Amino acid sequence: ALKIVVDREREIEAFIPVEYWNIESLLQTSASETSFNAQLYSVDGKRVQKEKVEGKDYYTISNQTESKAVVDRLKHAKYKVSSVEKKEKRRNPVAPFITSTLQQEASRHYGFSASRTMGIAQSLYEGVDLGNEGTEGLITYMRTDSVRIAPEAIDSARKYILSTYGKDYLPYEAKQYSTKKSAQDAHEAIRPSSLQFPPEKIKNYLTLDQYKLYLLIWQRFLASQMTPAIYDTVSCDIITDKDIILRATGSTMKFQGFLAAYEEKHDKESQEEKEKEEENKKLPHLSENQPLQLLKVFSEQAFTRPPPRFTEASLVKELEKSGIGRPSTYATIMNKIQSRDYTEKEKGTLKPTELGRVIAEMLETNFKMIMDLRFTALMEDDLERVSEDEKDWKCLLKDFWKDFYPLVDAAEKEAFVPRIMTDKICPECGHQLQKIWAKRKYFFGCSNYPECSYTAPQEALEFNKDDYDPNFNWDQHCPKCNESMKMRFGKFGPFLGCAKYPDCKGIVNIPKKGEAPAEDMPGCPAIGCDGKISARRSRFGKVFYSCSNYPDCDVIVNQLDDLEEKYVNHPKTPYISKKKPKKSSKKTTAAKTTKKTTKSTAKKKTAAKTKSAGSSQPKLNLSKELSAVVGETQLSRPETVKKVWEYIKEHDLQDSKNKRLIVPDAKLAKVFGSKDPIDMMKLSGILGKHFEK
Repeated sequence: ALKIVVDREREIEAFIPVEYWNIESLLQTSASETSFNAQLYSVDGKRVQKEKVEGKDYYTISNQTESKAVVDRLKHAKYKVSSVEKKEKRRNPVAPFITSTLQQEASRHYGFSASRTMGIAQSLYEGVDLGNEGTEGLITYMRTDSVRIAPEAIDSARKYILSTYGKDYLPYEAKQYSTKKSAQDAHEAIRPSSLQFPPEKIKNYLTLDQYKLYLLIWQRFLASQMTPAIYDTVSCDIITDKDIILRATGSTMKFQGFLAAYEEKHDKESQEEKEKEEENKKLPHLSENQPLQLLKVFSEQAFTRPPPRFTEASLVKELEKSGIGRPSTYATIMNKIQSRDYTEKEKGTLKPTELGRVIAEMLETNFKMIMDLRFTALMEDDLERVSEDEKDWKCLLKDFWKDFYPLVDAAEKEAFVPRIMTDKICPECGHQLQKIWAKRKYFFGCSNYPECSYTAPQEALEFNKDDYDPNFNWDQHCPKCNESMKMRFGKFGPFLGCAKYPDCKGIVNIPKKGEAPAEDMPGCPAIGCDGKISARRSRFGKVFYSCSNYPDCDVIVNQLDDLEEKYVNHPKTPYISKKKPKKSSKKTTAAKTTKKTTKSTAKKKTAAKTKSAGSSQPKLNLSKELSAVVGETQLSRPETVKKVWEYIKEHDLQDSKNKRLIVPDAKLAKVFGSKDPIDMMKLSGILGKHFEK
């Protein structure tokens, strides 16, 4: 699921918009005052398209000059109806809900997440107190991939449709829907368990969320057993004497059918296209060879759009289409990729975080087998065969492990977080900087490492002084000890910090444009304090004011006006963190009795930890080959790696053109097991083979 989201984001970033122009003519029949629009269809015998397609001879309009040329031809053209095609179009109802479609529709209609939808559905399934009716389970089981409906439920629905909507809305035969081959079909589709409880009748017994979801399930189920909606459609081709053809289409609803009960929603992007294409517009009566009068020609610039980001609804749909996941896992998948900060919501869509992208890239690099969508889908199928006793589970695991273990083994020795080469230049040696992931964020490091050890946080390279007060003194000295100051970056933004930190904790906040500069701030009102009040920013972006001597002084306010009143006659007092009080034990006596024991235990634990820490890096026996390089027979892992690097540096064994490559001499070749150069990232894994406990 994460890979699908990341792949889509890469598509969006790589997308290059293509300019095109929409051209329409506003036309009118001589006998009618009703005007209608006709869209450009072909020019010089070539079909009009937004952009060029390889191998196809389309006509494209990619700039204003080309658009103007076509518009000028249309303005001076004579128009005539070439052909009129009338059809009756039927729109069939959709199948009743399964888990995935329920999650998709709840997301489109109400913005519910997959987990929220399943939680509400669970409560409707388990039962709701309906007063005198008692507790009733209102829907069938909500984790299903089957569209099958019980015969008695179909009979009940047909009776309800006949009595509520009339015979025109009831098909001659009950509708049956096909369940896909891969479905388990253990439970029927999601439907109301009984039609005795219409949503409006029991609304007062339901929460708003329950009512919304129950109404959706109710309407979809009834609609699935109703007649199609019927439209009258008209398509009219209009020719000109300028070798240009236009097309006008119209559509009017003739009969509502199932739409009287329910209409499926679509994802936003496809919905906009659908509304544009199927706009319910009516054309005047037109006949072949009928002349038309031009009222106006319209041209509008537009650009092709990248594929949209996935919503939870469209991602569930994509997973289902790819054969990934099951009804019981969709909500868990959606929750997991968000709760672990792999993705974040942006305007209702899923956007991969930096962490998500790094994880996806690392797994794709080292575990191509399991990051293949086909592998996941086939694994789902294999597990189905195991559950149906068509495949032995031990054989399945054996076959899987045979291919998977070498990947794990290699990854443990060689895998590293991907590094992204940038166009930024190292200020110390002139080589390119790499973007490197560490813990929960990126930093920049020199690609010439270990020759050059320059690093910088991402914030430092993206920092722009123009965003801050132009009068700010960037070269000022520490207000506490008068030493020089360095630019530092905290979770609340940039600031100047004392170069002697942590011995001195003096800081100066950097005001943004429009904020009051430090020199305009009052002095600290605390008696005996020589600090100044400075503006600071909380982690939520809110500005507050505190003493520059913090934490030695506890003066802090949200508004400057409150300063004097709040701290009148207040002596300089160190800030004390307000910790939440611990819950007192009811068994106070027992607590007092065990106090000494607790202290004793704590001392023992501390001693054990200290002892453990001292032996956390035990000395290991080294192989003869490795001993010959480092000059020792026993060393800890870190000491060994350090000694090997000292040997490499001393004997100049790095490739002059690519410092990442280590070119072994005779001694090191015995350790490597080869005279071939190796990547420095593989060194640790190779050395691991030469340790003996």
